[in-house]
Amino acid sequence: MSGPAKRAPLKKGVTAAEGTSRRREDAGRHRRAARAGRLSSKRRVLMEAAQSSAVAWTEEELRAVLRELQAAPRSDATRLAAALLALQRILACEACDPPLDEVANAGVLELLQSVVANAEVGAAPTADGESTLQLQALHCVANLATGDTGAHPRLANGLLALVPHVVLLTASPAAAVAEAAAWTIGNLAGEASQHPDPDLDVRKRLHAAGTVAALASVVHGRAEPVAP
Repeated sequence: MSGPAKRAPLKKGVTAAEGTSRRREDAGRHRRAARAGRLSSKRRVLMEAAQSSAVAWTEEELRAVLRELQAAPRSDATRLAAALLALQRILACEACDPPLDEVANAGVLELLQSVVANAEVGAAPTADGESTLQLQALHCVANLATGDTGAHPRLANGLLALVPHVVLLTASPAAAVAEAAAWTIGNLAGEASQHPDPDLDVRKRLHAAGTVAALASVVHGRAEPVAP
């Protein structure tokens, strides 16, 4: 005579607390996977930028970019973004000196100022949706600011006209814009040599514009704009 059949053990139920914990773990895994994907994409962009910065540009390419910047309507965000990106690559090139005088003499600084200062124009997204015209223009300004403004008076004038707008952008809610603005100020202060004309003394003008307080706000994470 056979004994009573054994019953399979009952599965242990999941408590509400355990269910919440599992959902949190799943959400955490999804967040980490998404973050890894974003970091991988960012690394690809940085690698591409590093590769392009090693390629020297030609005088013909520079003239073509400057002509396009002068001709591109401010209302055509796609065309303007392509021209700004081309200028950014030229200015970021490590294989040659930046064309500081050529850019200043072509009136490009006035264009950059109009994009940086005009929120409506600057907020237009680039074709890939990864940036804005304002951020692209700021990157160009930051690269121009690596030049010795003491030796390039016209460049100094153009960059100094941009300083009040750049100071305000250190308080931008967009972290990338605030960071680019801070880098621009740092480049200006670090590379400028003394100029006999006090109006072209970049470091004195930066101090008078309230850049020290603006950078302190960036460091401490304060979002309020700093009045010069």
